[in-house]
Amino acid sequence: YLRNMDNKEDILDALNEFEKKPTTDTEIPQILEQYLQHVAKTGKTLFPWLKLKKLFVTKVDTVMEQFKESSPAEMLQMETVPNVEPVRYEDMRKRILSLMDEFQGAPFTIQRLCELLLEPKKHYKRCDKFLRGI
Repeated sequence: YLRNMDNKEDILDALNEFEKKPTTDTEIPQILEQYLQHVAKTGKTLFPWLKLKKLFVTKVDTVMEQFKESSPAEMLQMETVPNVEPVRYEDMRKRILSLMDEFQGAPFTIQRLCELLLEPKKHYKRCDKFLRGI
């Protein structure tokens, strides 16, 4: 977690570099992971959404995939939970990423989003519930 924000220029440089990376390269530099921790702790984004969008979309997609891979047996249950609308992982993933792409500014729930991205299994044990939480 970034204790002092004196390195805003370093973060901005890292964001600019991350923007230039191919979308297939999903590795997030440590300074940007620390930045996400800062947002999770404070709720302050410090930069315009356009600078943050690729980082957040990449992080959301990566965490959704990791959650799915760590809980493969649950994927079969996602469509058969009583009293809950059936969810297909790929449909929900596309819907979430599409909605994020439509944001003109950071979502007002950005702090909660960062908390979920950094510790997805802290509050959710099942992939379908996590996807609904996102």
